[in-house]
Amino acid sequence: MHSPDQYQRTSGGLWGTPYYMSPEQFGDVNQLDHRSDMYSLGATLYYLSTGSLPFPGDSVLEVMMGHLNRTPEAPHVLNPELSLAFSDLILRLLAKHPQHRYPDYSHLIADLQRLQVSRN
Repeated sequence: MHSPDQYQRTSGGLWGTPYYMSPEQFGDVNQLDHRSDMYSLGATLYYLSTGSLPFPGDSVLEVMMGHLNRTPEAPHVLNPELSLAFSDLILRLLAKHPQHRYPDYSHLIADLQRLQVSRN
């Protein structure tokens, strides 16, 4: 068995690193759109801001089940230096259902700009 950081399945068309894959990538890949990339961005920001993966695991199945069924710990709990607003932004990117993520990048950028202004 591959470790989660090396997983790729060629016969089913599933490619990626499970730690950063959206829940929908484990199912019907015909339903993928830009919001799947937003989820992966959220998983990356989670790791960069906390030093922890949102859904660690020792197997692909364990990681996949985390993406599908668990809620990650709020980033500001793991890193108290993060603002609640930034923590909420990351969790919105990690929403299980694509319709609960940002509808497009302009909305995400606007929230990031508001965070930057409020920090200054």
